[in-house]
Amino acid sequence: MRIINRRWLWAGALLTAAGAPVAITSSDDVQEMATGAWQSVAGKDEQTLERMGVTAEFPARPAPPLVDPIEGPPAGSLAEVFRFDVTTAWVMGRWPRVTTGLSQLDLQGYRVPLVTGTREHDLAGALTYYFNRGQRVEKITFRGTTGDARPLVATMAQRHGLLRQPHADPAVHLYRTQPGQQTNGQLQIRPARIVRRDLPHARFEVELELNRATALR
Repeated sequence: MRIINRRWLWAGALLTAAGAPVAITSSDDVQEMATGAWQSVAGKDEQTLERMGVTAEFPARPAPPLVDPIEGPPAGSLAEVFRFDVTTAWVMGRWPRVTTGLSQLDLQGYRVPLVTGTREHDLAGALTYYFNRGQRVEKITFRGTTGDARPLVATMAQRHGLLRQPHADPAVHLYRTQPGQQTNGQLQIRPARIVRRDLPHARFEVELELNRATALR
């Protein structure tokens, strides 16, 4: 079996640790970054992986649920992080490493590596809060992977009113908010380009965007 280059696997995690912006431009970027996050949350550095003789993009055997400080503490629930009442102080206090300088129109973005846990339905990827000039969150985005999207779909339906919508691509599960909701946005879930048994946390790619409703600004 061919041994994967571990330096490439850890590139996304190391860039995040260094405070560099994480630019996600393709599904491959999403999966590579999320894979690095899963490895980091398992508490495995490169030397440890080498001693274990890892020959795949994920640890060959279950790792203890130790959280790398870069990702901060696991979220008790998805509602804890996907909400609009957070402050910049809360973001910087919860995550040891925060990427700033992500300006978008009149908004200032703060991006953090999110790993909600080590179960298959947990999420790993890049979470970004966009604050307006009044230091209120106007937009939240997340791009990453999960092994089971049902808890995320349920949370978005219950808290933000996202409902299933038809999509031209049969591989895409699309959810959008309905009129009258406090937020507007959409969630797209699609199978990873290659679904692997040894990557149970990366079966689906997730793209989520939530925007504060105009009437509430």
